[in-house]
Amino acid sequence: MCGVSRWAAICPPALGSDGTLTAVGALKGEVFVLGNDGKLLWKATAPGEIISPPLVGNGFVIVRTIDGQITAFNAQTGEQKWVYRNRAVPLNLRVSSGMTFAGDAAVLAGFPGGSFAAINLQTGDTFWETPVSYPKGVTEVERINDVTGPPTLVGAQTCAVTFQGQLGCFDANSGRAVWEKAFSSTSGLAQDDRTVVAGDDWSVVSAYDATNGNQLWRNDKLKNREVSVPMLLGHAAVFGDYQGYVHFLSRDDGTLVARMKTDGSPITAAPVIAGETLVVQTHDGDIYGFRPR
Repeated sequence: MCGVSRWAAICPPALGSDGTLTAVGALKGEVFVLGNDGKLLWKATAPGEIISPPLVGNGFVIVRTIDGQITAFNAQTGEQKWVYRNRAVPLNLRVSSGMTFAGDAAVLAGFPGGSFAAINLQTGDTFWETPVSYPKGVTEVERINDVTGPPTLVGAQTCAVTFQGQLGCFDANSGRAVWEKAFSSTSGLAQDDRTVVAGDDWSVVSAYDATNGNQLWRNDKLKNREVSVPMLLGHAAVFGDYQGYVHFLSRDDGTLVARMKTDGSPITAAPVIAGETLVVQTHDGDIYGFRPR
């Protein structure tokens, strides 16, 4: 994953897996796919830097380059199946913008410029495309308006957030907006059937009702800690930060209920759950497991 800091970009190689195949994307555009025995199955090249995790599954390995171009390969052979190109923008953020499968039919992805699309997994055409927000301002820097982090999908609702724009939730079948709120984030959001949570550019965390967008709480105690993509886990919203701490906020009122320390290097990737264990990886490559009570 690649995280943005006010001082530097943090971009180790991007990695994705479906539990059987593992795909690694490199800064020079190389794509390496490994089998479950760790041996190289095939390699290919995408036309640009890869800093977002490849999406692996449904018979495909799908990668995106820093400019938002998405390329799909046959997972077993490496044959290129299709390429999707969104409109070009003068400037975009150097952050990881993940992708999400919508069943076995589509890929959900957000792009520089604020657009959000559902892409046909078989053909690379769009089922729908909609703006999360529109660029504003006079200068090109003011008009940077990228979708950041991976889109989420819960049931028939998908949500996304932009830098210098909005947080919005949409009907996954049509792209119709369900609700939208002014927001700006470089890290992304988390969603379940009840709550949407995100940290803004200054790591002030807000939670919203997933059905109507009403704000549930706001917490500024993590301000300037450069929080990661969050995760909703049980009664907590979980965030990593630039010093390697893992913060657990009550999803009821946003209060800090626990904090765990790792190796001191940034956590930029979203925490994941494996069985009953919360797993986080630091920039230095260490992996930590926590068993929430």
